[in-house]
Amino acid sequence: MVKKYIFLLKIYYNIEYYFIVFRINMYEIELKYKLNSRTSYKQIMDALSEIIDTSHWSKSIFQEDIIFRKKKYINLPIKTGEKIFRLRQTNSDTTLTLKIQEDNSLTYTEFESKVDNCNEIQNMIIAMGYSTQIKLYKNRYAVKYNNLTICFDQVKNIGSFIEIELISNINQNLSDSYNSFIIRDIMSKLNSFKPTPIHQNYITLAMEKLTK
Repeated sequence: MVKKYIFLLKIYYNIEYYFIVFRINMYEIELKYKLNSRTSYKQIMDALSEIIDTSHWSKSIFQEDIIFRKKKYINLPIKTGEKIFRLRQTNSDTTLTLKIQEDNSLTYTEFESKVDNCNEIQNMIIAMGYSTQIKLYKNRYAVKYNNLTICFDQVKNIGSFIEIELISNINQNLSDSYNSFIIRDIMSKLNSFKPTPIHQNYITLAMEKLTK
């Protein structure tokens, strides 16, 4: 199934750098671009104002992610089949996510649920033989446009990024030329910020930063 979706992405979206997240009966395609480090939220909002009303953007959403890995994997590259826990605290809630790395480095399966007691969840994860790999601190601004979610992320010590997300039913046909047109239109309006497509998630980028 993974190979099928990768093939369709290349044919219909002309995309080489992407992430595919599989959930129960759903898939999520993520496109991530690194921007000039001086890029601000207001600049992004203004650049896209021709197609997206500036009032539709969210206020800043602060996210603190704690990444847990098995002790034997700490500081090693993420392996196929490895199970990673992410505990995310935001302005309003806390979410626990289990990420399972698939055989393609850009593809993984997720199971996610909101939790009430953050400290107790951390203790449970540590009791299962996990340890903290890294902490990520991010300010996110988001807006929905058609069936896409566009995010401007400022990640501490890593940089500024644009992320475009498409979530669809697992049985839905990917050959949606309208989505492809919208994505190209969005990125053309952001050319002045020198967007560079990246094939690493924030966890991998942060780990690489630590080892340099």
